[in-house]
Amino acid sequence: MKCFIKTCSFLILCFLLRPIQVEAQFSMASDGISASGRASVEVKPTRVRMRATMKAIGNDARRVLEQLRLLRSEAKDKLLELKADESSITFTETSLQITQGNSQQQAMMEMMQMGMGNAGASSSSDATAEPITAVCTLNADWVIPESDNDAMILFRKRLEQKVTELDVLGESKQPDLTDKQAEMMNQMRRQSQRYGGQTSGDSTQYKFVGSITSQQQEQAMRMAVENATKSAKTLAAAAGSELGKLVRLQTAALPTAGVYFTGQSPSQFPVGDNEVVDDNPGRLAYQSTVQTTFAIAD
Repeated sequence: MKCFIKTCSFLILCFLLRPIQVEAQFSMASDGISASGRASVEVKPTRVRMRATMKAIGNDARRVLEQLRLLRSEAKDKLLELKADESSITFTETSLQITQGNSQQQAMMEMMQMGMGNAGASSSSDATAEPITAVCTLNADWVIPESDNDAMILFRKRLEQKVTELDVLGESKQPDLTDKQAEMMNQMRRQSQRYGGQTSGDSTQYKFVGSITSQQQEQAMRMAVENATKSAKTLAAAAGSELGKLVRLQTAALPTAGVYFTGQSPSQFPVGDNEVVDDNPGRLAYQSTVQTTFAIAD
């Protein structure tokens, strides 16, 4: 009984003293030592990619879809004028959204209608009609002609300014809405901004893009394995053992190798399987992580 209590006490103490995060761990179940390793390789940026939301707003679904189709055609012409890579200019499928005001906004609109008397009553159907929005996402790339980091940042800044000056997204066009509908949209926009929502300017993103070569992938994986082996040797020495042969190796690229994580969605910004993206051209890197298991030498 005393032996059992001592054993339990020892296990509880080991549990309480275990580290929160570890790069390597001693695995008694597999009779081996498991260790993880990570490594990163710098990637040169070659493109600037723009992701933007395009919208057309109005009363009639057919007209709204036609307006967005026209906006898309005009946007492509303007992007080609700005020397965007034609093959990179793509639009996602269009979706229709109906803007619904909350109960407080609807009550305010009803009060406005009552205050207008007969004029408000004659347009009651317009007051209750909900605006329709046609939405799609535009993607486009520009080849970077610069090699210096500061020059690349300036290149992206000039692109942003030119896209705004040419009104590529058609944001200057007025939506086909009644006064009451326009007021509903403005109230919702102000409420969204108040609680940290996106504004029209926030819906456009520019990122630096770099392509990962097979040599860079191999280099990062090899370095990751070396780092894992070092960790395993250190752990084996701490346990009074010697490292045996490698019995298991698992590798997986970290999210930066294929998907750019934003505050909203892990796939919001378009990234290819062999690409990395970042706001800063000097931070582009491919990262690899491996999990190894070594036998314990006799």
